[in-house]
Amino acid sequence: MFGISEFFKKIQGSYTKEILIRNAIKEAILHQTGADIPITAVIFKSDTVMLTGVSQSLKSAIYIKKQAILKEIADKQDVRVVNDIR
Repeated sequence: MFGISEFFKKIQGSYTKEILIRNAIKEAILHQTGADIPITAVIFKSDTVMLTGVSQSLKSAIYIKKQAILKEIADKQDVRVVNDIR
């Protein structure tokens, strides 16, 4: 039984880290652009954040403020390196 409990602790820990990263991205975008995106719109491909279901005008606003958003994400969390937002 000890092995099973450790397994579930690892799963819970990785899920918590994922939520932390997605929240940091959501808050950085909200702070810089004023747009509130759902956490489910954030997906990862390597070190790039991909936003799904987001309007083109919001993507343009994010592109304009990309460097400030990336800096804010890096300041809020150190679990995962994010180099680009698309």
